[in-house]
Amino acid sequence: MSNIVELLLNDFSPTQVIVDQADVAPFCRDYKGYNVGSAQAIIFPGSVEDVQRLVSICRAHSIKIIPQGGNTSTNGGAVPDNVGDSIIVNMSRMNRIVDLDLGNNSVTVEAGVVLGDLNRYLAERGRWFPVSFGSEDSCQIGGNVAMNSGGNNVLRYGMMRENVLGVEAVLGNGTVISNLRPLYKKCVGYDLGQLMIGSEGTLGIVTKAVLKLQYAATQTVTAWLACASLDDAVQILGTVRERLSVQLTAFEVISAFQRQVLAKFSEKLKDPIASPYEWAVLVEFRDASPCSQLTEEVEATLEAVLEQGLASDAIVAANLAQRELFWQHREAVLDANKAFGWTVGHDASVPVSRLPEFAAEVGRKLHAAYPDSHFIAAGHAGDGNIHLGVLFEKSAFGSTAEFRKAALEVNSIVFEIADSLGGHFASEHGIGVLHTEAFSRYIPEENVEAMVQIKTALDPDNVMNPGKIFGMPVPMPHGGNCPAGDGLESGARG
Repeated sequence: MSNIVELLLNDFSPTQVIVDQADVAPFCRDYKGYNVGSAQAIIFPGSVEDVQRLVSICRAHSIKIIPQGGNTSTNGGAVPDNVGDSIIVNMSRMNRIVDLDLGNNSVTVEAGVVLGDLNRYLAERGRWFPVSFGSEDSCQIGGNVAMNSGGNNVLRYGMMRENVLGVEAVLGNGTVISNLRPLYKKCVGYDLGQLMIGSEGTLGIVTKAVLKLQYAATQTVTAWLACASLDDAVQILGTVRERLSVQLTAFEVISAFQRQVLAKFSEKLKDPIASPYEWAVLVEFRDASPCSQLTEEVEATLEAVLEQGLASDAIVAANLAQRELFWQHREAVLDANKAFGWTVGHDASVPVSRLPEFAAEVGRKLHAAYPDSHFIAAGHAGDGNIHLGVLFEKSAFGSTAEFRKAALEVNSIVFEIADSLGGHFASEHGIGVLHTEAFSRYIPEENVEAMVQIKTALDPDNVMNPGKIFGMPVPMPHGGNCPAGDGLESGARG
């Protein structure tokens, strides 16, 4: 047993420490199993004081700290490297709802609160936290803050950053920063809480957050449309925005081959529209007004879309079960693709107006490089974050090494095209360890240098999640069948 483990066992309750490697191992593997590391122990703090004490101990002994929430990151952002000397700080036991202020439409929570649990709690009180994605029943608020999570409702409500009013965190230098006043307006110098959002645990550990709430919807209308092209889908988005911009919540697209993969994966995921077409649009509207005529307004808007020839068919979900079935098509993408074969997916964004060009150019270049591959897309077209990717048959590669080589080339193709169109290679999944090279390549050197200076000031000993974002000093081993690329998501992770 190492000295640091002995110190932790002496300083924390035995119920807060896991040292048996068989029990530690599951926490060292990321959501998809592609990034696998090892750690000396896992600590489950119960308070901000516990976190501060742990940081002090690790800093004094130069021990790497890996902050971890629900461990749903798809880019290896919440798992250790393979050296085995790290300590994982799992926040799941700091899961209290500290304060709910209905008059202020805000809630203060500890970092370990599960997103889905929070929304079930809020639903009973007529409120809703709008940052939503497929992993909401396992991801935690602290991880959502650290990743600046996005998801399906960014189009209307923005990313995590736009929905956080305050943050408490323990920095890498051991200092606790806290601004938990639930204020919508404040201008009191640098907003250190906002600095923590999207930092991926490299500056400190988020311990609490104040979140902005919305009123629960009195009506939700969900529709599925059939389109001939992505350009038509983007035009539909424009029409919908003109007519129902306030109520429009989500606007997703799914390509033809992706829908075939879904139908093969599960009988219940057959295409809602039987006749063949290229692009499906999944669009959702919410209204909290008790006097809303939302259904009638949506139906009138869809009629206009059909009259304009932008869609060949449209179905409005008749009930909750059909609405959930529509969304299952979107959320089952990751599992369906893994079952199909080798997958390389991406998290790139471009301006919405450039989406058709982006998809066409990526599809053309991928087909030229790999004519036997299958172009796929399923993502948040409403905010420009369409998850493009490529599927290979299981027989396409004789080894993981062969696939890695192809995956790197696919990444290069997609990243270069996104960059040329004014986009970025990462939108809601973060950098983690998988995209450190792309980070150094596509982010201006001056920007990186400024970030490094901030990192050095707040985490002078580089104990907080070292290797994430800026580069991994020790290569991380990969398992599974997708060692490169960050995979098509079933929702943003946190």
